[in-house]
Amino acid sequence: MLLFYSGLVHRFGGILSGDPSAWNRVSLWKGALRLIRASPLEGWGKGNSGLAYMQWIQDPDSEIANFGMVNSYLHAAVEYG
Repeated sequence: MLLFYSGLVHRFGGILSGDPSAWNRVSLWKGALRLIRASPLEGWGKGNSGLAYMQWIQDPDSEIANFGMVNSYLHAAVEYG
């Protein structure tokens, strides 16, 4: 019930309907976890979370430019370890 009232269910309802932005968010989160696992203590450096994702995780044919992880906790963990 709490998820419904907070709007979280609505934000992720796009995944069921095939919304590309929702799928992009999920792939960013998965990629962030892979980047954290690759460098858990040192991170990838300040301001490099999006760049590291695009160079190491993202499909080379993708035209989407990501500048962050869309989640503050994942963003900080990727950059600072």
